[in-house]
Amino acid sequence: MKKLLVILFASTLMACGRGGGAGGGVIVFDYKTNYPASDLTLADVADVEFIPIGTSDDFLMSGITNAKAGEAYVSDQFVIYKDNNQGQLYVFDRQGNPIRKIGQKGRGPGEYLWIQHFVGVDEASDEVYIYDGMLDNLLVYSLTGEFKRDFKIESNAYLGGMQLLNDEEIICFDQMGYEGFFTVSRQDGKIVRKFPIDLIPYAHDPDGRMAYPNLFANKNGMTLFDLRTDTIYRMTNEGEMIPTLVDITKYPSPSELYGPDNAQFLPLFETERYIMGNILTMPWITPDVKGKNYVYDKQKGRWFTLAGEDSFSIRELGMAKLGIGAINGQLNIERCARTLNPGYATILLQPGNLLENRDKWESKELEAVLKGVTENDNPILMLITFK
Repeated sequence: MKKLLVILFASTLMACGRGGGAGGGVIVFDYKTNYPASDLTLADVADVEFIPIGTSDDFLMSGITNAKAGEAYVSDQFVIYKDNNQGQLYVFDRQGNPIRKIGQKGRGPGEYLWIQHFVGVDEASDEVYIYDGMLDNLLVYSLTGEFKRDFKIESNAYLGGMQLLNDEEIICFDQMGYEGFFTVSRQDGKIVRKFPIDLIPYAHDPDGRMAYPNLFANKNGMTLFDLRTDTIYRMTNEGEMIPTLVDITKYPSPSELYGPDNAQFLPLFETERYIMGNILTMPWITPDVKGKNYVYDKQKGRWFTLAGEDSFSIRELGMAKLGIGAINGQLNIERCARTLNPGYATILLQPGNLLENRDKWESKELEAVLKGVTENDNPILMLITFK
């Protein structure tokens, strides 16, 4: 099995049993357990609205995003979305009306070459943070798009994840495993503190074919995850690391090159009652492990399998994931992209795919939104607000 993080909590696991978590202890997951199926639907856990993003000559989004990464920030008044293909931050209001773009590509002051991480938004401080992975530079803008400052991160780590932790710190993850998790100052990028996390030396997925998030905001704190651990931690705003879930599965090893550590439960969304996630897999790396979605009911202290995956493959629909299951009310977390602020998920729906596959989805709300929309218009934002 993968090595645990620093804290060993065998006594906690014994106290809460294999179900775990119902009384606030560590939740235990085992892929080989035959968990019962859940009949949860999207309507049971979230409200949904479809927002047509306005189109203009200087506001054209490709709609290509990373379904597992934090690509958007949602407020009551606006949405900021990172377009992966164009490397651009787009701002539009909650009705989809274009407002502005933030930053631009280049090598001049306030410009960037590649937005590796959309780090976060602080509305109270009027600040938007991005990290340029090519120039190794963190840039800060105002919400109206004015460049404020930039600085280098003190560490030499390869930053596989970054996000605002509190009013003073940014939490970072060294993907190569030398630094682990650490925080830097939001003012000058200097290291504030390091967390004593013991990771197995980086030896997994050397080709980088299994992209997954290492840290992301969830209910009640930041979730910390890495394939080189059995344990998933929650970090409070004050920097306290709390073990919340352990995957005890002994996964089959498909080959010498890719071992069993290339599969693990990955939490993706959390509500007051549920934790939802899936098994991180890749057909050519973990052929003996089937990807499934799971939900943990914190009220009942039980795991369930989650039905409702799209029956239409990416090959059939092109590179843009249509998310038919979610449109039809299925709780399909595979198609949802997390946001930088917890409580929301998004799916960008391409008008061309929607119109072409009209016989595969049913939604009166979406049908009304599509009136007057052409296949060349900006995507439709499916905004999912968890209850």
